[in-house]
Amino acid sequence: YGNVQIKENSTLNLSTGEYAFDSIEIKEGTTINLDVAMGPIIFDAVTSLQFKEDVVMNVIGGTAADFVVRVENSAQFKEDGTYVGTYFGFQAASAEMQVKENSTLTGALYGDTVQVKENSVVHGMPADNVYLSFFGP
Repeated sequence: YGNVQIKENSTLNLSTGEYAFDSIEIKEGTTINLDVAMGPIIFDAVTSLQFKEDVVMNVIGGTAADFVVRVENSAQFKEDGTYVGTYFGFQAASAEMQVKENSTLTGALYGDTVQVKENSVVHGMPADNVYLSFFGP
């Protein structure tokens, strides 16, 4: 899809499948509904993924483990968000994951640097089954 920008206060509905982007920026106040009833959703963001403030992610028909994001360089989760999913940094030596203040992430973060800022929480729910299909024997 190239470089994608989701505008402020939008709703993005995604269903089972694989989505590829050069980069994706999700603006303030966006709601993302992830329908994983028929299987996982996989995001590939070649360079970066940015979630702005007050983003809310909802999982329908599954759990946070059914949403997987592979990003080359960085994933940023801005303040006051509710995020879900497992996020992998391809460039393990330089991949940076950052969860800003007052946010919640249910899932997992894998990168060289993982920062969780004050008043933020990560509830572990890694996508082990999907992880093994990417990196297992």
